[in-house]
Amino acid sequence: MTSHKIQRRRLTPGFLLWGVVIAVLLIVGGISFYTVFSDGLIVTNLTNSIPWGLWITIDLSAIALGVLEHSPSRQSCISSSSSSTDPS
Repeated sequence: MTSHKIQRRRLTPGFLLWGVVIAVLLIVGGISFYTVFSDGLIVTNLTNSIPWGLWITIDLSAIALGVLEHSPSRQSCISSSSSSTDPS
């Protein structure tokens, strides 16, 4: 039987901060989900006749994330890292 020593990672303040931020966002999202689920779309100022506002928001968010993916600063980082590893 082989004995493996398990290394424990230290919890840095930055890691704990991200954990707290994510936990708070999950709690707020859960409360929001419950509120919309129990009270209906009226709490979001949407109705059954005009439900498209939520989808427009999601589409615009996806476009914004796509722009970030193809931004010039990201491209320069990619090209500089690939050129530094090029042996020629």
